Amino acid sequence: MRHGQLNISSSGKIYDSRIIKRLYKYVQKDIYLIVGGIIVSLIMTILQLYMPLIFKSAVDNYIVKTVRIINIKNLKELHIKGIPIDDSLLAVKERVLKKNPHLRPLDKKIYIYFIKKYRKDIKFKPSYISKDYIFFEYSLLNRIPKALLISLRASDINGLIKTAIVFLIVIIISFFASFAQVFLLTYAGQKILHRLRVDVYNHVLKLPVKFFDTQKRGRLVTRVTNDVQTISQLFSEVLPSVTGDVLILLGIMVFLPIINLRLSMILYAILPVLFLSIYYFRILLRKAYRKVRTLLSNLNSFISENISGIQTIQILQREEKQKKDFNEINHAYFKANYKQFLIFAVFRPFINFLSSLALALVIYFGGISVITGLATLGTLIAFTAYIERFFNPIRDISEKFNILQSAMAAGEKVFEIMDTKIEENSGNIKTHTFKGKIEFKHVWFAYEKNNYVLKDVSFTIEPGEKIAIVGPTGAGKTSIINLMFNFYDVNKGEILIDGQNIKEYDKTYLRKNIGAVLQDIVLFADTLEENITLGETFSKKEIEKALEIVHMKDFVKKRFNDNTEIQEEGSNLSQGEKQLLNFARALLFKPAIFIMDEATANVDSKTEDIIHNELKSLLKETTTIIIAHRLSTIKIVDRILVISNGSVIENGTHEQLMQKKGIYYNLYRLQMAK
Repeated sequence: MRHGQLNISSSGKIYDSRIIKRLYKYVQKDIYLIVGGIIVSLIMTILQLYMPLIFKSAVDNYIVKTVRIINIKNLKELHIKGIPIDDSLLAVKERVLKKNPHLRPLDKKIYIYFIKKYRKDIKFKPSYISKDYIFFEYSLLNRIPKALLISLRASDINGLIKTAIVFLIVIIISFFASFAQVFLLTYAGQKILHRLRVDVYNHVLKLPVKFFDTQKRGRLVTRVTNDVQTISQLFSEVLPSVTGDVLILLGIMVFLPIINLRLSMILYAILPVLFLSIYYFRILLRKAYRKVRTLLSNLNSFISENISGIQTIQILQREEKQKKDFNEINHAYFKANYKQFLIFAVFRPFINFLSSLALALVIYFGGISVITGLATLGTLIAFTAYIERFFNPIRDISEKFNILQSAMAAGEKVFEIMDTKIEENSGNIKTHTFKGKIEFKHVWFAYEKNNYVLKDVSFTIEPGEKIAIVGPTGAGKTSIINLMFNFYDVNKGEILIDGQNIKEYDKTYLRKNIGAVLQDIVLFADTLEENITLGETFSKKEIEKALEIVHMKDFVKKRFNDNTEIQEEGSNLSQGEKQLLNFARALLFKPAIFIMDEATANVDSKTEDIIHNELKSLLKETTTIIIAHRLSTIKIVDRILVISNGSVIENGTHEQLMQKKGIYYNLYRLQMAK
């Protein structure tokens, strides 16, 4: 493992502290938003915990209460102990009757009594009439006129109205608190996402070219887009939800024993089973998510490569083979997702089972407690609400576990790129006026260890000299150019420009002074002008002059205007047109050193001759290096280097090399014969 590279194990950790610490760098600027969101979450938690208590109060104090004592003397006269319900209404239970001999004829039943003045409103015969009260069975209460009952329970109704108002206020506050929570944390998440994506992209731009030699394009795109987006969901979705959920769980575990210790033991008995299932769930899910993220990256890479090379696939009739390969990758991704969903398919029903079991036990034992007078009906209702609220966060956390695990896996991969050592820019020379002298001194270079593509290469190019480098494919020609741009470090030897090792130059400054028309043509989905100027400031006259040199001025006038965009990878241009625009771009910057790597390979011979004639005068004082397979393209050079198997074999003018009758002589005769 490279130094500093994250290596998150699949041991089942919910999160990796190193990732959290590194993300904190991006959170710091918006910590006030995060803290604000958490504070609002705390307020919402308190409100949600308060709601069942409102129900309890409504039930116990106003709905099921059985007596409201207004005249203590009258109650003492009867020697009756009751439970308040209304100013003139009393439910008398069996155990009360047994303690009052004068009421014994009414034994083994529950009775209601009214003050005697309401006798005229009752249309049935009472069970018993005392000095001040009339008694009748509780089952006959529904035969009492509704208006009378409302009148009798006016205070209870007022209490319910006040309770409903309090509940409405709580709901309104919860609504605004929920909005504030979502807004604060989502906004913070988006800002964090923006900063992280900028940093990742900027870091990718600074990575050495050799890094991209081993990386798939689709995988890097996934890192900068999908993975960074997944990390942002940690703040916009997971944090607001899980913060509130955890607070609710803790609040309920504290509240329940206060309300009723005996009933709270039911939940505590189930907790070990619940926590054990969560422990194993996260171990299995962690492994599943890592595999899903890896296979998604492979899928994206495969699709990206195939779309980029669609013409090649169709020309070579590789459709069926690519379909088969895609199906294999896609099926592996499907199986990984299937395993992930299977884990959820077992976990969610199990949580629902535990929730239903806890609810059933609470209803059973709580119901017995209500019947025996050890708990009120309001307490039972509040308990069932708290049990439901307790398991809802568990379900929600299991849902957010998906995002959390994805965020951790994505964070691992994103920071793996961020930990990749960027291209060092230790050079201090930024103001040197380039003359263009180039020296290779005993240069050895290998892309892979000990597999040298350049072997003890030495040559010198004087300022303003034009050199051609020729040789068979794979001889090392392009590697020489890569080293001049300082894309790679030499293994042995050194490369000098104007007597200074290229490592002493600031890389940006070095590359700014070396113009190149490379074999691989890169155009961007932007306007023609942006593709030529690359965002630098040039006059319209300068741009037109560059286009005129490569004979593209008339073409541009016919096909393009200031707003016309070149399509992705220049798909609305021919290979020759793309190459000429690439030529114009390089010439516009007027570099001190000019490199052409198969620069006119896709241009017809007539246009090639015209361009070479233009370049001969234009690049008169510019050090020029031309790499070409077609030897007809090196007519303007002063000297030719012949490279074979990583070494400079021949060096001289065209005439000198022809007289030697070596490799160059054979190459030239072979091409001329064709």
